[in-house]
Amino acid sequence: MNLLQVNAVGVQDRAEFIGKVYTMLGVSLLFCCGGALYGLSMPAILYWPMFFADLILLFVCMSGLRKSYPLNLMLLFLFTTVSGLMLGFILEHGYVMRGMGQLIPMATGITAVTFGGLSLYVHITKQDFLFIGGALMVGLIGMLLVALVGSFIHLPISSVMYGGFGVLLFSGFILYDTSNLVRRYNDDEVVAATLALYLDIVNMFLMVLRLLSGRRQ
Repeated sequence: MNLLQVNAVGVQDRAEFIGKVYTMLGVSLLFCCGGALYGLSMPAILYWPMFFADLILLFVCMSGLRKSYPLNLMLLFLFTTVSGLMLGFILEHGYVMRGMGQLIPMATGITAVTFGGLSLYVHITKQDFLFIGGALMVGLIGMLLVALVGSFIHLPISSVMYGGFGVLLFSGFILYDTSNLVRRYNDDEVVAATLALYLDIVNMFLMVLRLLSGRRQ
């Protein structure tokens, strides 16, 4: 086998890996939607148990078990279902019950277009965005600290500012994780790559909702 044939095989294998990831991402989003439908009517008493279950499942999915087929797929779909439950509860109590349910389809469309556009940009241009990983992590830590402090004391930060920053941050994560998908992940890390993109989409959706609701208020 000559060098050109070796390169062609490598490109084909990578394309198959990327196809598997996007397929698993689509299935994961379906499980999330299924969980969200039940989460819309989930009793409030189940919120905290589901919250901690969600966190535990996330850490398990990111552990060494992410390469243990088929357990990794079962854990991924269980996590996306539970995170869907949490998402449905948040949508019902944070938006629907406050008369802002019409923002949900708008946020869904904006998120889909943004994710699709940014992902296509990386795949078409082949530009490497791995260099922004450090800045993204600093921004994420900053957002988490603001949310934590804001749960105890009032901070002079509007939903528009917080949501707008979150949209920019997770746009960066989509570029970064798509670059990871194209360049870094090994062929046995389908679940890890899927999980990263799934979290980008869900968090982008929540930040778009935050931004839209802040503008309305």
